[in-house]
Amino acid sequence: MAAQRRKMIVTVLSGSTLTFLLLSFMKGGPFLMLCIASAALMVSYVGLMMYLLGANAEREMKVAFLPHRNSAAEPSRPLNLREASAGRR
Repeated sequence: MAAQRRKMIVTVLSGSTLTFLLLSFMKGGPFLMLCIASAALMVSYVGLMMYLLGANAEREMKVAFLPHRNSAAEPSRPLNLREASAGRR
């Protein structure tokens, strides 16, 4: 569902950029500014999408390799402050 939405947004942005580019060649004036703004929005959206998808993939990869708790493992005991500070003076 999200992939379809992203594809639709990129399609609309690229279509508007192309339309404004053609109109800027025919009429000029404000359509050139609209073409530049639309192109900037498209490049920004694609860059942000690539960054977020990469960060999400990296996060999933890190979570996959985290050690899982074994139910038979011995629970750790709280550390005594005297033991922790032993040898540090």
